[in-house]
Amino acid sequence: HKLSSEFSKNMEFNKFKTECSKVGTTEEAIANAEKLGFFTNKFVKHPFINGKKIPIYFANFVLMDYGSGAIFGCPAHDQRDLDFAKKYNLEIIEVVSDKENKKKNFDKISEAYTGEGILVNISSAGICGSDLHLLNAGVHSPHVAGHEIAGITPNGTPVAIEPIISCQACNSCKSGDYHLCKEDFQGMGMSINGGMAEQIMVPENCLIPLDKKILLKDACLIEPLAVALHGFIRTKTKATHRVAVIGGGTIGLAAVAAAKFIGCQVDLHARYDHQKEAGNKLGAGLVEGLYDRVIDCVGTKETLGLSARTAKPGSWIVLLGIPMEGILLPGMKIIMNEIKLFPSIMYGATSGVKDFEQAAKLLALNPVIGDAMITHRFSLEDAEEAFRVAQDKSSKSIKVVFDPKA
Repeated sequence: HKLSSEFSKNMEFNKFKTECSKVGTTEEAIANAEKLGFFTNKFVKHPFINGKKIPIYFANFVLMDYGSGAIFGCPAHDQRDLDFAKKYNLEIIEVVSDKENKKKNFDKISEAYTGEGILVNISSAGICGSDLHLLNAGVHSPHVAGHEIAGITPNGTPVAIEPIISCQACNSCKSGDYHLCKEDFQGMGMSINGGMAEQIMVPENCLIPLDKKILLKDACLIEPLAVALHGFIRTKTKATHRVAVIGGGTIGLAAVAAAKFIGCQVDLHARYDHQKEAGNKLGAGLVEGLYDRVIDCVGTKETLGLSARTAKPGSWIVLLGIPMEGILLPGMKIIMNEIKLFPSIMYGATSGVKDFEQAAKLLALNPVIGDAMITHRFSLEDAEEAFRVAQDKSSKSIKVVFDPKA
């Protein structure tokens, strides 16, 4: 994490990442990297590691530029990875944890995230836009995907899983901003195994017990609902505020549901008719006039411009979408009206209450959310078709969900 900003500035690394991300297999990525001079004796040469080297097996994951956690390597997690290591004469090594100074042997294959915690039987797992981004980038994480997850513990407790593990000791963690931890942070489905599986081992503090009124087949929606609520909570949104949501995907519809939960009047600007219909089911009208809170769930130049045009003087624009090309707002409009900007990421805790806990209450109170947002359900065996549907706009999909027991 400390090095990630430096990587983004390095032209040679960006050239390496751009070229290799055009291909779909590790072997092709290696060929491109060798052509660009990034390999010596089957090790990656990295511009900021002062002579440290990385086995080529890890090159494909490095392309995603996830920060230092990605740079130092990842365990093999299935037989294909072990076969690849054998092909290139790589050893399955022991990895030393700097924090605990313990050795962990990765020569055994794990079906799920292993470690201390509670084994959860997965009941639902949603496909997120970030999962599609990984797929479309042609760079496949060596970990099981899935961070929108819910299930049942061995004692029968229904739970949502908050998919982030932080150090719990730094100032960010102690203040409730554990999602901003830069000391020891792991994301399920990203840097460690996620929940698109039958089971997953989860630290107990990541479990959010659920009201039994919540249908477990819908409970994976608690994660995107927590994402939406975080932006509202941190901008101190009240029932008296008028809210506009820009974007009708999962996060946009979650923002509509979150605004209604708070008690706000909420309107939705969506691109597709099936998104507008879902927004209408959740109580959204059409965007018209000016608003106290504008929630941009897309982050493009066009939607940011629309956000600025619909924001009242002195209001907040909340960024729930990631502006990949930069935050392209009309400067004069923003300055002359003192419009405030809150870039919102993930979820944390405010005054000791987790966003995830609030999201669980929201879903319990509004059972319509599942019907409005979940358009397709698949078994894990049909994963290829599920991902195809999730990224096919003509399928009219909004949220595609796995039911491991199907």
